[in-house]
Amino acid sequence: MADKCHQKLMKEQRLEGDLSGLSFDPLVLPIDEYVFSHEPFTKEMGVFLKAYEWLGSVGVNSKWCFTMRLRGHLAGLQVLNEPAAYSKLLGPDTMKYECLVQRGATISWAHKHLGSKMLMASINWMVKNTDKRLFVGYADSHAGEVGVLYQACNFMYLGDKFGVTCKYRHPVYRKGKEFCLHSLRRTGVLKWWCKKNGIAMEDNWFKSNGFKDLNVIPVEIKQRWYSWAKALVRESEIIPIERKGKYALIKGFDRREQRYLEGLFTMRGLPYPKRGAV
Repeated sequence: MADKCHQKLMKEQRLEGDLSGLSFDPLVLPIDEYVFSHEPFTKEMGVFLKAYEWLGSVGVNSKWCFTMRLRGHLAGLQVLNEPAAYSKLLGPDTMKYECLVQRGATISWAHKHLGSKMLMASINWMVKNTDKRLFVGYADSHAGEVGVLYQACNFMYLGDKFGVTCKYRHPVYRKGKEFCLHSLRRTGVLKWWCKKNGIAMEDNWFKSNGFKDLNVIPVEIKQRWYSWAKALVRESEIIPIERKGKYALIKGFDRREQRYLEGLFTMRGLPYPKRGAV
C-alpha cells in the first residue's frame, strides 16, 4: 500500500500552478467560506475530474452533481448516481434506497476537510430531495486508497472483496475506453444503441423515473440489444482488476426512519483498514 493515494500525489504536483491563477490566498481562508451547490454537469466539471480524480472521467450518466466553490472558483466536485448493479443491503427494496458515490475530487489548494464536508452536504441534499437513504462507495487499492474520506464521514466498512474482477476494452466502443459488463445494461446505453441503430423508442419503454422498463420493451428489441452486448464483450480485450473495499452509510430522513432502515441492514461493519497496515 502506497504512503499516499493518487489524488494526494496529483494535488501536490499541481499546487503551485493552481495557486498562481488566483487573486487571493485560499490556504488562509476558513472552510465556511466555501459555497455548496447542486448543479448540472458541465464541461468545466469534466476537466476538473480529469485533473484530480483517479479514474480521470465522470463515468456513466452523471445523475446528481454537487460543487463546492470558493469566491466563484470550483474547489470540489461530488458526483452521485444509481449503482451499476443494486445490492440487497436493505432487503428487497434496496433499489429504491441505494445510491452510488461515483466520483469525488477537490482541488490542490482546497481546505483539508472540504472532501468530507462536501460528501455529507451532498448526502443530506439527497435525503431531503430524493428517496435515497443508502450511500455506497468504493476504495480502490490500486489508487492507494483505503477509504479515509468514508471513514471521516462514519461510513461502515464492509470488506475488500467487492466490485468486478475485470473490465473490457473495445477498439471502437467508447473510443477504446474501459467499460464494465454491468454498464452495458444501463438505460443510457440502451438509448445510445437505439439511436445508433435507427430504432424509434416509445415513451412507455421508460418508467416515471427515467429508467428502462424491461417488461414493456418489445422482446425482439431486447434480444437484439442483448446480442449486441454479448458480441461486443466477445470482441473486447479482458483487463483483470483488483477487488475494492466497500463502504456504506445509512442516512434516514429522521430518527424514526433511521431506526427502521438500520433494522433492515443485512451486514455488519468491520474495523477500518489503515494505510500501511500489513
